Amino acid sequence: MAEGNSKLEKLFTQKKIDSERIKLKEKYKYLFNYDLTDDQFLDYEESSNFKRRVYEKVFKEESTVCETYEEVLQNFEGKYKKLIDFGERYVVLFYMDGKYGGGVRVQLNDVFQCILSKLNDLSVDLLVVAPDFSYGFCIEVEEHNFLFTKWGF
Repeated sequence: MAEGNSKLEKLFTQKKIDSERIKLKEKYKYLFNYDLTDDQFLDYEESSNFKRRVYEKVFKEESTVCETYEEVLQNFEGKYKKLIDFGERYVVLFYMDGKYGGGVRVQLNDVFQCILSKLNDLSVDLLVVAPDFSYGFCIEVEEHNFLFTKWGF
């Protein structure tokens, strides 16, 4: 009986994952005119562990408090020339991923040109990190401000 419940739970979880990923693809298309494909998504378990490790890394790094999203973007302006060298490399992006959507593999250029440049504000955290954790950044949404954390650039 327990085995049957376990299979049912796995099917139910997979249904949630599939549903949330469909919604995420629709959001990216609508908001950013960016087509996500199924093969860009990390495996659900891999994604959960990866995201946990990213936040562990973020919490160890020094953050800059920004009062507005515009101020966050200004923090990038001074570092953008350094980021160009990383532009075509693939990173893992967590944005609007919810509980089941998970991280997606995208080029760093796409994060800046297709996503950050089209946002007027953030309502949820945005995480971008190299697959080996050697560089990345996080924009955490706080109640009245943003925390901007970066490393490796």
